[in-house]
Amino acid sequence: MSAVAKLNSLPQIKLVVQKGPHSGQRFAFSKSKITIGRSPENDIILVNDPLISRQHAYIQISQNDVEIVNLSVKNPILINNENVNKWKLTHDTVFTIGDSEFLIQIENQQSVVVVVKPPVTESSLQPVKPAKNKLNLAPQNRKATGPQIYSAPPQFQQTMTAPKSKPSEKKIFYIILAVVIAAGLYFFLSDGAGSRTKKNKKPSTLKYSDETAIKLNSQETSDTFSKLEKSAKLKQSSTYLRTEENFSKGMRAFQLGNYANSIELFQVTLTTNSEHILAKRYLYLSKVRFDEIVKAKLSLGQSYFERNNFKLCKSMFQQVIDMLSPKEMLQAQSKDTNLQLARTMLKKCEFAAEGIH
Repeated sequence: MSAVAKLNSLPQIKLVVQKGPHSGQRFAFSKSKITIGRSPENDIILVNDPLISRQHAYIQISQNDVEIVNLSVKNPILINNENVNKWKLTHDTVFTIGDSEFLIQIENQQSVVVVVKPPVTESSLQPVKPAKNKLNLAPQNRKATGPQIYSAPPQFQQTMTAPKSKPSEKKIFYIILAVVIAAGLYFFLSDGAGSRTKKNKKPSTLKYSDETAIKLNSQETSDTFSKLEKSAKLKQSSTYLRTEENFSKGMRAFQLGNYANSIELFQVTLTTNSEHILAKRYLYLSKVRFDEIVKAKLSLGQSYFERNNFKLCKSMFQQVIDMLSPKEMLQAQSKDTNLQLARTMLKKCEFAAEGIH
């Protein structure tokens, strides 16, 4: 037995964020373990996605197989809409972590190829004997000449020579009589049913044009036409078009993770149409996602402060202040506790960076 094995260096892993707050970002690695999460210790840091844990998952390469393992208890990993804890990844596999959808590309992936020769035994060298004739119809003595006659067993001879029994004349007469009676009953009953339906059917006094005129002049038809005219005029109005334009812009901002802008656009949509159901729903979701990102940045900034990383500490708290205090939201957020906490911690980080602690 001989074996040929080919095993090269580690394959290059490329990750592309297709959807979510970090859409468009690309990562490339050539290492045996890649960690993913919101914490800065990870190889792939996703701060703007609140549904990703601090240490969410890692991708490991072992024996040229690429596997992803979930480290989070609360937040899952979805592959083909299934929650998985460990999964073998292949080229162009799509998986979702939090609100971020990843596409993985694996390059220079090699596999082990083994060629095994079958063992040589004594039985494989022996010639194959031809099969015997089970029917034994051929004569055993091949030297004999003349025609060979095959004689069937006596039970088959009896069945082949037995004459076929013919049906009796009485049976044929009864069969013909039954067919004639059944046909007479069928025609009699069908003719009676047809005459009854003809007698019960009354001629219609209305023409097609008269029936159409009656339906068009009915109250129900006029109400339906009036509702259709009102909805058509409403869809052609400038207010309706402006409302749908603001709503579409808000949905685009929501999908890109710009929740502050989406909140503003959905509020403008509801001012022109207070009964817009989708605008109400996505306004609520935008506020929830916005608050989650603010809390995540505050927690991350606090961890940087405790580890004396004052540069990143100032950056996190400044981002929170920029998110909570735009010009359009100064009055609404002036008493926000998160905004006050961010300003206080920003000053502490600045003092600590200058040596005043």
